[in-house]
Amino acid sequence: MARAELSLPGARGLKDKRRLVKSLVERAQHRFRVAAAEVDHHNTWQRAAVAFACISTSSRHAHQILSEIASFVEHQGEIVLVDFEVEIR
Repeated sequence: MARAELSLPGARGLKDKRRLVKSLVERAQHRFRVAAAEVDHHNTWQRAAVAFACISTSSRHAHQILSEIASFVEHQGEIVLVDFEVEIR
């Protein structure tokens, strides 16, 4: 599992925020075949926390996928990655 803390400096309200987060979650789910959801800061419009979950028989593979997600999030134009924590179980 990984948790991404995000800054959304271009969001002008909750509607903008939800559009940006929904787009990010859907693209990550499609591209990496992971579960993803907004998990915190629901009513703060320039901040979000998104969790990503990857199931694998190899912790190395799971860590690789989650690292690729971090890079993917970093390259989103309207989203700034503030922190990215990975926890492998």
